[in-house]
Amino acid sequence: MNRRGYFFLIDAVIASVILFVGLFALFGGGVRTESTVQPLATIEDLLGTLASQPISSNLDPYYTSTLLPKGLAPFPELTPLEQIVYLNYTVCSDAYCDEHAANYTKSLLLTTLGSDYGAQISINGSVIARQEHPQRYLIVRGFVVYAKLNETVMIGPLPAEVQLWS
Repeated sequence: MNRRGYFFLIDAVIASVILFVGLFALFGGGVRTESTVQPLATIEDLLGTLASQPISSNLDPYYTSTLLPKGLAPFPELTPLEQIVYLNYTVCSDAYCDEHAANYTKSLLLTTLGSDYGAQISINGSVIARQEHPQRYLIVRGFVVYAKLNETVMIGPLPAEVQLWS
């Protein structure tokens, strides 16, 4: 081969490399933007689970292993949020009712959200439970919570807030 052949071969290799790098940059390194729609749907699901389903239909491990045996869940028709309010804001027979409320809430957050999200639940300005996760998006949802124990006894209404981050 003469010298012209070598130069043509080198030109072809350089052009192929430039073309490959250009195509890779164009199709392989796309910008990824995360949507906030999924965290919004997740916070709605979390609030739906905590505020509407009775605890008797959603048997959390902490509920069945600790609260039931100690007699700290006398109202199975309460929702998890109402149970948290009951444990946190009533005079109960156990000296560690606040701790039980926090542990029950942490267990609920873990079983409901898994480890993909971080969350914090605050009732009446005090943090009940927090699940850590690296934060990118923060969504805050405020609402009012109360627990109706029977026809004459009601706890609340209390301001509550759920913070969710992913």
